[in-house]
Amino acid sequence: MGWIARLAAVIVACVAVTAAAGPEPGDGSGNGSDIEMDAGSGSGSQPPTPAQPDPVAAKRWLAAAQILVQKGDYWTHANKPDEAKAEYQNAVTAYHKAIDAGEDVSTYLALAQVEDKLGDLADAYAHAKRVIDAQPPVKPDVLKKAQAKLDDLGNRVGIVTLAIKPDGVAVALGNQQVGTSPLAQPIVLAPGSYTLSLSAVGYQPKDLEIKVDAGSESDRKIELQPVPVVVKNVAPAPPPLPPPPPPGPPPDKLPLYIGAGATGALALTATISGIVALHDHGVFTGARTSPSARYDAQVNGRTAAHVADACWLGALAGAGFTAYWYVFKYMPAERASKEPPATAVLPWARPGAGGLAVGGSF
Repeated sequence: MGWIARLAAVIVACVAVTAAAGPEPGDGSGNGSDIEMDAGSGSGSQPPTPAQPDPVAAKRWLAAAQILVQKGDYWTHANKPDEAKAEYQNAVTAYHKAIDAGEDVSTYLALAQVEDKLGDLADAYAHAKRVIDAQPPVKPDVLKKAQAKLDDLGNRVGIVTLAIKPDGVAVALGNQQVGTSPLAQPIVLAPGSYTLSLSAVGYQPKDLEIKVDAGSESDRKIELQPVPVVVKNVAPAPPPLPPPPPPGPPPDKLPLYIGAGATGALALTATISGIVALHDHGVFTGARTSPSARYDAQVNGRTAAHVADACWLGALAGAGFTAYWYVFKYMPAERASKEPPATAVLPWARPGAGGLAVGGSF
């Protein structure tokens, strides 16, 4: 029946505190309890913005927190961890409200003790250290208890001191932001493995896996590397090509006309002379031709044949001159008088071979 007696004592204490405290500060209803509050509002949270000191309210919140701790201890002894956790979290919230309303730094020691029961070792260590570092110092007996608590917690947490270059690096532990370098305080962590993320503008981000052992203290020097700047060498533009030469004057066609005309005239004369020579030859060989006519045909036919031969030679020479002038004189002048040909060099490839091809219009 021992647990029934303890439960009855807690209930009596709750009723007594509620009746003596009256309404909650800022609550005009007069029927609210100082103890019942959100189960998850206090654990690991930052204290709200400090208000004006209210010693009466601070005393009421402190008494409520102590009762909630007793209720949490009761549920712990009754092997009800969920109920105990809810009461401890409510006690943390009550202690934060007591701190906001009062000026007693020693309340952080009671807060650290409850956070220790919740397993929030890092928060408990920070709050116990706050009592030790308080200025002006707290009472010697409170200071002794805070130091003992800090030593106990120091054996169960790990302390990581970070020296980070450059300044202004954002530090995150998992999904929680820790701060910006340089960090004012070391990071206090429960034993385990963590991912430390570092990032800064203009620097390559870095993720580090850190392992924290109970009672360990480690110093980490971390330097972020600047983001490499890639400078591409841009080849200077080739000098502009000189303008093409202006088109030349059109070629002279008169030599072609003369050569073609002379060739045609000589060829016609040679043809006519050849016909005449053939006619005189027929007269010369005819059986009924008189001696005088045969003599004339012989003389005239020989003359016509010579003329035909000479004209054919002249026609051949005229044709050669005309062809020479057209190929070596007229055609180059014709190309020079037009725009320069457009050409292009293109790569080509096929299995086992490759090269360059020149194409264009000429």
